[in-house]
Amino acid sequence: MLHPGRLFAGALSLVVIVSCIQIGYTMAQQTPNLPLPSNITVNIQSPDTDVPAAYAAFVGKWGGYWGGLLPSNLTVERVSASGQAEGVYQWGDHPSGRFRAGATKFRGKIDRGILGWGDTIRFEFKIQPDGKLAGERYNEGTQAGWVSMERIR
Repeated sequence: MLHPGRLFAGALSLVVIVSCIQIGYTMAQQTPNLPLPSNITVNIQSPDTDVPAAYAAFVGKWGGYWGGLLPSNLTVERVSASGQAEGVYQWGDHPSGRFRAGATKFRGKIDRGILGWGDTIRFEFKIQPDGKLAGERYNEGTQAGWVSMERIR
């Protein structure tokens, strides 16, 4: 018969090992900086002086992992005083091979602090109090993914 103290010590050791593996994985996961396809260029422009600071904060390159797994970058090249935004969205190879890496130009709008674009498939991003960019993807109105991005430049 197992002694209760040994069983507890064994379970505690397993929890510590799994926690260390998870922490190590999180620390090893660098902010992605994906290469652009040769047919897409990026030109980040400083916002004009009439652009509200809340809009201007989106300008730059951001990186993160959808669902903690799929690398992606969002580069907001320019924003206008009315909240119009343009940029490039990039994604890496799907971890299980469902699709290959790619990139697309986007035109979106910042409304009530949220940068969004798309209809059937919609992306929405909001700058958080800690300076990170929180993103959600919607398929036909149903939330289908999330990402937390850090500024690269």
